[in-house]
Amino acid sequence: MLSKLIKYELKDASHSLFPIGLGMAILSVISALMVGSATKGFDLSRLPFYPLLSGLVGLLTFICVIAVVVICLMSNVGSFYRMLGHRGYLEMSLPVTIHQHIAAKLISAVLTTLLTLIFLNLCGFVIVLPNQPANWFNTMLGEGLNMLQNTPISFTLLLVLFLLAGVAMFYLHTYLSCAIGGFFPQQRKLASIITFFILQFVAQVLFLLVVSFAFSHMESLVDALGRFAIDILNSTDGEWKIFYGSLTGVVVIEVLIDAVLWFVTRTILVKSLNLP
Repeated sequence: MLSKLIKYELKDASHSLFPIGLGMAILSVISALMVGSATKGFDLSRLPFYPLLSGLVGLLTFICVIAVVVICLMSNVGSFYRMLGHRGYLEMSLPVTIHQHIAAKLISAVLTTLLTLIFLNLCGFVIVLPNQPANWFNTMLGEGLNMLQNTPISFTLLLVLFLLAGVAMFYLHTYLSCAIGGFFPQQRKLASIITFFILQFVAQVLFLLVVSFAFSHMESLVDALGRFAIDILNSTDGEWKIFYGSLTGVVVIEVLIDAVLWFVTRTILVKSLNLP
């Protein structure tokens, strides 16, 4: 049932993203044609209205990039937000648990966000490609493949986990904000937005308090960790070891925060908002 929910969420998100994505692709091709016109024998820059046309296309492309990102985020957040409204009566009638609902929406949100970022990078690649040397693509492809071959699989997996956990943290943060906003049905959207920024502020304050406490009350532990880091840095491949250790610690913290956000959101939905 979870796979069906994920397919439904992906289909729902694609309805919002496809039109603006198509517009972005068209603008990317137009920009590429304008950039590469001089090297193809029909230099558009000689036209009297070229500066105006070039500026307009550039502005539209920039606006479209922002629109793609905003629509992607709003579509994924809106799916969870609507579940707490009238749409929730339909979704909650399905024979699935609230865990499955959250999981489906979160997986769909992370996937669509990553695909959107990949799509925007491809559009940027299309725009700059005509202005590059003939062998630029083959050179870039070769360097990319060499980098992948020379990079340990564990490092690549760690970076992927770091990215996935970070994107999931953002969406779980917004889900919790929407869940708390559900306590105010008359001003649910406003309450969700205010809660989003309040939670951010609280998280920053907690982080500063933890750091301050560690440096003021755990000096011996901090000094020991500093000496340990210096010893590792001076050892063979010390920089890589420090980087691996730091990135692993960040990923662990991200996963723990994701788990807390998931648990609190699920608790609010089940116990406080009376969802199954």
